[in-house]
Amino acid sequence: MYDILVRRKDNTEGCEFTISDISVDNISINANSEVFPITCNNSKGAINIDVSDASSSYIFNISKGGNLINTSGPTASASYTFNYLDTGNYDIEVSLASVSSCSWIRTETITNFTPITPNVVVTKNIDCDPGIITITETGGDAPYQYSIDGGKYTPFSSGSQSEIQINDAATYIITVKDVNDCEVNGVPVDVISEQEIVYTLDKKDISCNSEDDGSITLDVSNAQGHSVTYSKDAGATFQTSRAFSNLVPATYTIVLKKEKAGSGLATKKWTFSCESCCYV
Repeated sequence: MYDILVRRKDNTEGCEFTISDISVDNISINANSEVFPITCNNSKGAINIDVSDASSSYIFNISKGGNLINTSGPTASASYTFNYLDTGNYDIEVSLASVSSCSWIRTETITNFTPITPNVVVTKNIDCDPGIITITETGGDAPYQYSIDGGKYTPFSSGSQSEIQINDAATYIITVKDVNDCEVNGVPVDVISEQEIVYTLDKKDISCNSEDDGSITLDVSNAQGHSVTYSKDAGATFQTSRAFSNLVPATYTIVLKKEKAGSGLATKKWTFSCESCCYV
């Protein structure tokens, strides 16, 4: 505020008059902008403007591609936030309500956001072992976590992918959450219990001493759509033939392995003894 003293130019000894409390407004604009990026699939971005040393009324404008998309004012508020903004470049202008030619201009960018997209697949159904659901995540910002049917969140086991062991056949909804707490549900998936294949086993011991003619034969009557291979050495090697012949006296661990496209593999083990039964 200023006080103005007035007197006659040619009379220094004459009367003086005082005009008090004369204000000079600050018509310059000093402002700062802050960008709030898009952080989730259904969210929008925002740009906040704060005017420093505010002393007047302001008009806030925002444009995109030369087109005015939002305006606010005249307002005595020194702060305004433009909400619900998509990705792109924005031109912001703050001007004095009383002097439109005085303005502050800034260009800001709301960067692209890649939506969180959980790819949830049953990579193995339940058989001899638990089933497996595999999650592959794209979009959002790592690190990721997952939740099963709204339960506790668990960190991904490896980067953008994780495997979940499933013990019970059911329909599961997997929710993925990124570092910004953006939560997105995957498509519900069904984990089923594979039926056991139907089989019989026939064991023949060695016919006589020093005769290596023992055999073990498996007969699979219903493979439930699986391809089946067989092992007599605890799963070290497998063969497509269901018969093991010319066996020496020993104890054999038979492993039956079934496989089906899209369901992984499962194994079943039995231990049999092939012994000599004839002595001379």
